[in-house]
Parts: sequence; structure tokens; C-alpha cells
Amino acid sequence: MPVLNHPSAPSYNYHFNKISDSVLMDGKIRDSCKNFNYIFILFTNRSGSNLLASCISSSNNFNTPAEFLNHDEVEKALEIDPSLRTVGDYFSAIALNDNVDGTFCAKLSCDHLFVLCASGVMAQIVNKSTFVLIERSDKIDQAMSLILAVKRNIWSACKERPETIAETHNVEVQDIIDVCYSIVDQNNILESFMIDSMASSLKVLYEDLVVNPISCLDRISEKIGKPIPYVARNVAMKKQADIGKKVNKTKLISEVRNSLLTRKQQT
Repeated sequence: MPVLNHPSAPSYNYHFNKISDSVLMDGKIRDSCKNFNYIFILFTNRSGSNLLASCISSSNNFNTPAEFLNHDEVEKALEIDPSLRTVGDYFSAIALNDNVDGTFCAKLSCDHLFVLCASGVMAQIVNKSTFVLIERSDKIDQAMSLILAVKRNIWSACKERPETIAETHNVEVQDIIDVCYSIVDQNNILESFMIDSMASSLKVLYEDLVVNPISCLDRISEKIGKPIPYVARNVAMKKQADIGKKVNKTKLISEVRNSLLTRKQQT
């Protein structure tokens, strides 16, 4: 059974704790769901996962991958259908409702993956799953973007507005460093899972996706053995903020890079 063997995996259990307060952590799913094919986008926040989800679903041949294991989404479903008593019940209901021609797509953070592994859902579908890990090369830009997203409570690049100088000046160097290390740690967890599970998997860089989405989708298509048509007009191709390239942040970015380099040399 695939598990999260990375030593930091148990620290990403926020949704697990919330969900386990609402439903039983029994992962038994319906037999029909065991025959589906699954595409799971593994991601960290502000890595471009929404863009990849839009690309995959642009032709309507696939459902739009969503974070269906956020605890608030689970709780809404329970209010609508009280018969959903277990994680397996909930997973089955979502997969049965959202799949397109027997393929179900979803987004999984470390936290979400922890729920599926701990409940036993993943063990039943891992052989029918393809995992696509999307990463962002510039972790500092990603960290800055995440910090600002938290401050504004705006999580989609398509909805965000340009940041102000005051907002960026209120970001501490240590905060950026801490987020950078968290991003790297989560990526390591996700990669460890892909290796340990021996599942069909690949990595996509956000920067590559922006430059050539068709090439990235072709790589995923090859893994799943099913074409993923790309309809550009249905994708909002707005890049995540390239914060490190803006002049008013040059000094801040330099401080972060120097601090990270110093820490790396000391280890």
C-alpha cells in the first residue's frame, strides 16, 4: 500500500484532522470507481497547478481538476448528502459525478495525498493513476507569491492585482526563507511518494508549461495513453507573478538568496 514515507509527511495533516472530525477514515470505494483512470496533479501553492488544470480540461474531454479534499468542500458535500459517512463514500461520489468517460482528474497537495493514503483510498486506485507533479523553478518568486496570496486571500493568478510597494516592503526575509524551505520539503514528499508507489508519474515545470503547454500535455498524454486536446481560447494564460524580476524587490531577493546560500554552505 502506498504511504508517505518522507519524515515530514505527518506535519501536513490539517485537512486530515478536519475531515476525520466529520467522516470515518474508511477508504473503501465503490467497485465502479476502481475501474476509472485517474490523473492527479501534485502541487504546492502558487506553482501553476490551476493553469495546468485549465489546460487539461480546456477541450472538455476531461473534468477540471479541483481540490476536492479541502475540508470545507467535504463538509459542504456532507450537508447536501448526509449518507456520505466515510472518506470512501465521499471519494466515490465525487469521482462518479465528475469523471468524463471513465477518467477523473483532481489536484492533490501533500495534505490531500495524506488523506487518501491514510484512509486506504489510494491503495485501491494507485495502479490506475497517473501523477503529474508541477513545480516552479524559482522558489523565491513562488514563496513571495504565496505570501502575498495569503495576505490578500486571492489564490488564482487570474484574479490577482499588481502588488503595491507597501505590501512587498512588509514581507520579511525570514518569512520568504521559511516558505522556500516548506515548498522544497513538500516537493520532496511528493517526489518520494511517486517513487515509493512505483506509479505512472512525471514532473512538469511551470515555466515550461507557460512557454509550451501543448508539449507538456503531450507528455501527460503519453503517460496515460489518452490524448489531451488543448484549446487555447479556453485557458487564461496569465503567468504567476515574476516578483523577483521587479526592480523594487531586487534588494530583498538578493538578501534571501544570500541567506539561503549561506545556510546551504553550512550544512
